Amino acid sequence: MIRQSRARAAKRKEAMMRLLAESRSGTLVIEEVPLLRFIPGLIEDLDDFVGTERQRPEEIMHDTAADFKMDDYRKHILNILSNNSLLFSDIGPLVDDFRRDRTWRFVTLIFMQNDTEVTLTQYGNDLLVERMSCETYQ
Repeated sequence: MIRQSRARAAKRKEAMMRLLAESRSGTLVIEEVPLLRFIPGLIEDLDDFVGTERQRPEEIMHDTAADFKMDDYRKHILNILSNNSLLFSDIGPLVDDFRRDRTWRFVTLIFMQNDTEVTLTQYGNDLLVERMSCETYQ
């Protein structure tokens, strides 16, 4: 009885695999770069999905007084870190805007990890930042 049940299950599985293999579509060949603006309503739908309103280019303003200077953050982090490790939340801010400063510290650390200057390990809602023991950065 168990053998028959397993045989039926194997046949059903084989039939399903065959059905799926036959229903596959052919290879999609993209001959030119797709432009999102030519897909009607896509940009608006994406804006609705992420909860933002569309802005016209003349409405977008760039705050030149608050330009991000990654090298300043890198030096700040390396000075605090020395040869030890510390939590992300223990790195002091460089600017008064808490959210902006936190974002810039995080972005800087991602680039520093990519350059193998630091290692980041998540601990709950915080990150452990450890300096890499590479002679290049000492």
